[in-house]
Amino acid sequence: MTPTELILATYEDVTYFKVPCLSGQSLGLDVMADIENDAELEEFSSALKNFLELTTHDIKKLAPYVFSEFKAYEESLIWNGIEITISNEDAVWNELEFKDVFLVRQGDEEQIVYVVMSAECSWDEEHGIQFVFRRGNELTRISEQDGNYTSCDLPDLPNNQDSN
Repeated sequence: MTPTELILATYEDVTYFKVPCLSGQSLGLDVMADIENDAELEEFSSALKNFLELTTHDIKKLAPYVFSEFKAYEESLIWNGIEITISNEDAVWNELEFKDVFLVRQGDEEQIVYVVMSAECSWDEEHGIQFVFRRGNELTRISEQDGNYTSCDLPDLPNNQDSN
């Protein structure tokens, strides 16, 4: 299916699709916005197309950021009650179970489309982890699944001041 067909299918039923950057693993797709015209459909389709062009190599390069999320979570605990040990950046992938991909639109005046790939992670079962890509191919954020798409969402900075 094309990106446009995948998006339109989400309005009919739960849509699963193969994600190339995860070696073809199937994930659920959900559009978290009302698409009201052909221009918006093209914008969402373009972001999904960009995301589908990411490779396994592109995702594997994100290991240091994911490992950093694990270390930050581990250090945030008052007591070291975490029973997960991740010895290096490459081992972090063994602790993730990818679930869904969401297409969302940023609520600011720029109205940017983001692709959010979510996963459960062994160290934070409550919040999991999210990989956020601006327009589907530019990493914006890796964090717990908190509904924020950029670093600017929390302090209310303009997106052009986002630090990734």
